[in-house]
Amino acid sequence: MVIGGGLLALTSGRRQAGYKGGSGSGISCQKVGPKTSQLDQVSSQQDNQASKPLTQLHKHSPHTSPTLNTHHPPTMSDSPKVLVVLTSHSKLGDTGKPTGWYLSELAHPYSVLTSHGLTLTLASPNGGASPVDPASIDASRSSNDDISETFLAEQSPLWETTAPLSSFRGRADEFAAIFYPGGHGPMFDLASDATSQALIAEFADKGKVVAAVCHGSGALIGVEGGRFLEGKRVTGFSNAEEEAVGLDGVVPFSLEDRLVEAVGRAGSYEKAKEKWEVKVVVDGKLITGQNPASAKGVAEAIVQAVWAA
Repeated sequence: MVIGGGLLALTSGRRQAGYKGGSGSGISCQKVGPKTSQLDQVSSQQDNQASKPLTQLHKHSPHTSPTLNTHHPPTMSDSPKVLVVLTSHSKLGDTGKPTGWYLSELAHPYSVLTSHGLTLTLASPNGGASPVDPASIDASRSSNDDISETFLAEQSPLWETTAPLSSFRGRADEFAAIFYPGGHGPMFDLASDATSQALIAEFADKGKVVAAVCHGSGALIGVEGGRFLEGKRVTGFSNAEEEAVGLDGVVPFSLEDRLVEAVGRAGSYEKAKEKWEVKVVVDGKLITGQNPASAKGVAEAIVQAVWAA
């Protein structure tokens, strides 16, 4: 599925939304006060920043930083393309609960990327319908996340008609970036998918942007036999956050531990000081975000990297 249509300041240090695990839906917003959830706070902060003019988000020299030509915005035929890779996995381990990709981790990047002239093509390992995690829908509704709610209501063909991932082998030159949203689904399929790993290596070899958020970072671990992340700076869903949602014993591996191992002594796994805070790490053309609250910042970094190329 293809959808079409610069820049930013990466955000950090603000209290953001997370998951909360439990015996119910498995993931929901986590309370930080008697009336206000972390996810409620995040949506408000994200909406406030989204309303700012781009000139306030990113001040730059016209001689050194990328800008969009506002007089001649790109058309569908010439706008940069982003290959968005979603999971095909719908079962949360042996819990009997559903999983998939996390709504806000696609909805907010979709809003940012398309509003800045980028065209999105969606793919998944199996092609066809890609499962959205029902708990992420509940979280968006409970937090009044209008961006995610509108996306869910209006853009379902995007994830219901994804192209098979294998059909993009050898086509990296058609795209400016590849992006992996999270949710727990990618931990069960994309983290070990040979086609996905080959695509990431191909995009990297071609000098394209490689980006992931939250559990989407798991797709990076096995690339080039595990060598892709050596010496790099990276982030992804932390052990503390996984424990907080009660799924540390359900996921097939600890994402934080595997990322630490993959980057080696010459690299670094980075995370926010507190759970659920925004953390976006940019290492050249590699862009990663720690958690759902970081999805918007990852998309903004993709925009800047693409238009700087």
